[in-house]
Amino acid sequence: MSSSLKNVIIVGAAGKLGASILATFNADPNFNVSILSRKSSKSVFPAHLVVHRVSDEYPEDELLEALKGQDVVISTISKAAADVQQKAIIDSAIKAGVKRFIPSEFGSDTRNEKAMKIFPFFKLGTSDRMMKNEQTDAQTKQKSQYHSEVRTVKTAIISTRDRETSDTGPLAKVCCICSDQKY
Repeated sequence: MSSSLKNVIIVGAAGKLGASILATFNADPNFNVSILSRKSSKSVFPAHLVVHRVSDEYPEDELLEALKGQDVVISTISKAAADVQQKAIIDSAIKAGVKRFIPSEFGSDTRNEKAMKIFPFFKLGTSDRMMKNEQTDAQTKQKSQYHSEVRTVKTAIISTRDRETSDTGPLAKVCCICSDQKY
């Protein structure tokens, strides 16, 4: 694989979706996988993986240290945690020069009016936060339909900076989607 996206850090790797994503990337020797976890977490990960444990408040200095040298951040944290913690992670990813950020709120296309009527509890927050810094490589805009954690794993990852799409390989296997939508 000749991708420049080799260093992948997963946030929320102990959850159902996070554990599946971790297993997928961990099985592929083309990626250097690490984990971002809270210090208070009791989760245990494979011994060969680097685990960056940060304070539960997600302080910027600790996040910057953990995200330094990462190409991709995959966030699978819960919706409850996403409102505060994911904002801190996004801001730190931008400052650390991360090339791609896959947000945890990839359950529905929050810019689709019909989807928002069906799922009003999803909001634009993360997508908007990522788009406001569109000039950086740290942004990835990713769309899909409402998902279940047991669906087939496949998506398209779109850089908002250069508008390139990659829909093949392990990086395309980041979120759950059964979709015929065209983007």
